[in-house]
Amino acid sequence: MRSPISGLIAEAIMHRLELIALPIIKPKVCVRYIDDTFVIIKRNDLEYTHKLINKNFEDIRFTKESDMKIPFFLDVLIRGTNTENLETQVYRKTTHTDQIINYSSNNPITHNRNCVQTLFKRVQTHCSTPVLKRMEETHLLTSCLQKEWIFTQFHQKVFKIESQHQQETIIKDNKEIHSTM
Repeated sequence: MRSPISGLIAEAIMHRLELIALPIIKPKVCVRYIDDTFVIIKRNDLEYTHKLINKNFEDIRFTKESDMKIPFFLDVLIRGTNTENLETQVYRKTTHTDQIINYSSNNPITHNRNCVQTLFKRVQTHCSTPVLKRMEETHLLTSCLQKEWIFTQFHQKVFKIESQHQQETIIKDNKEIHSTM
């Protein structure tokens, strides 16, 4: 069983590490959640930074993932653009199955709604462009429709779609999918 103070210890160590290393390496970006850290530094400084971090904490070995073809942090996929900006979207591991609670399962309806609502909220927090948001919403709608979610009522209650055109499109798409089953 995990110790109740392990999170506090991890936080203290990572905070001390930041105080020691960040002024020296001067990263362009540094984001941390508990013990997962995403840092953008010059490629030339990578090995030096790794040694600096491991030198300060001899009992802890830090790893680096610099050769990743697809950089991600937690469940956010990160890409550089031609304008030196970062573009973000939802990241799914290769083992991801799009498993979503079936709408007619025995769970309370509020649990089902909250599950799907959280996935749709991720669209707003993780996707940085309108195109990526639309792609993720389409992916989620497809996944939910495969699990027999009833979107006409669901959207009205949970997402409060403002546009009548959007509601009509969803109803039409829902009917087409159910008529082909």
